[in-house]
Amino acid sequence: MSNVPKIAVIGVGNMGKNHARIYFERPDVELVAICDSNKKKCDEFSEKYKCKAYYDLDEMLNNEQLDGVSICVPTMLHKAIVEKVAQKKINILLEKPAAPSVKEAEEIKDIIKKAGVTCVVGQIERYNPAVRKVIDLVFRGELGKIFYINILRQGPYPPGVVDVDVLTDLGIHDLEIINYLLGKMGDCVSYACLQTHNFINKKDPDIIRVLMKTKENIVINLSTDILSPTKIRKLYICGKKGLLSLDYITQEITFYENGKHKENIEYQQILTGVTVGEERKILVEKKEPLLMEIENFLSCIAGTEEPYVSIDDALNGIILLESLKKNFK
Repeated sequence: MSNVPKIAVIGVGNMGKNHARIYFERPDVELVAICDSNKKKCDEFSEKYKCKAYYDLDEMLNNEQLDGVSICVPTMLHKAIVEKVAQKKINILLEKPAAPSVKEAEEIKDIIKKAGVTCVVGQIERYNPAVRKVIDLVFRGELGKIFYINILRQGPYPPGVVDVDVLTDLGIHDLEIINYLLGKMGDCVSYACLQTHNFINKKDPDIIRVLMKTKENIVINLSTDILSPTKIRKLYICGKKGLLSLDYITQEITFYENGKHKENIEYQQILTGVTVGEERKILVEKKEPLLMEIENFLSCIAGTEEPYVSIDDALNGIILLESLKKNFK
């Protein structure tokens, strides 16, 4: 491998075009090629980012000496493309969800392990600096015993191809995060209930409400849909020491600390402020999550870091996802 890694992007849809943008903007990367079966789109972005255009994956893999690729195609195509790329001993950044099922995720894991290549999975929210801070706070015990987790992930119907249900497309972000926080949730959920509905997408649910409880009696409530006219991305974790509030979009964290009940509180204070405990803003250095994801991938290629989200992490999230989907109503 040369000092400057040679990278290609496979699929330049909503996510792929941003992968290409970030690679192009970095002086320590050579964006060699873009591959997409849509000739018009492929030509547009290859011209924009001054790299080669390929409309056939095999042709690109045979012609180019690549150190890494971003795979940003529909989920159903992941396994076939991973297999071809891994055979060439090329490192992989695989966009989420890694696979449409546990079976395919396990097969992708086996392909990667046998080929001996690095695979970083693009669970982009785990690269969000505010999420990484929240994970650190929970692991350090700043909240004490966890009582419940509430998550809101709602937004407008996405452009382009929607080839999976909303829990697989959007909810997987949060399922993977809580799975990482609480440790293989698929093995420790004692109760789960899902309410689903199809308003726009006639094939798969576009609104899902999840209620589940772990064997440690932690209650988790996830509300996700693609019907809201505005994006809402929020996470609340309540523990013995207080409530942690996170806005994924603004990357703002607020900690509402539990405290002794205050006597003689004026009515105006009740209306305008926290009356029990203290409210504390937790500072985070804001950064584009996709940039952090790609930086981790490049560091893995260089051998200076391990994948922040590995194929094993992604598999565990899909195990939880699949166990929940058995409750579709």
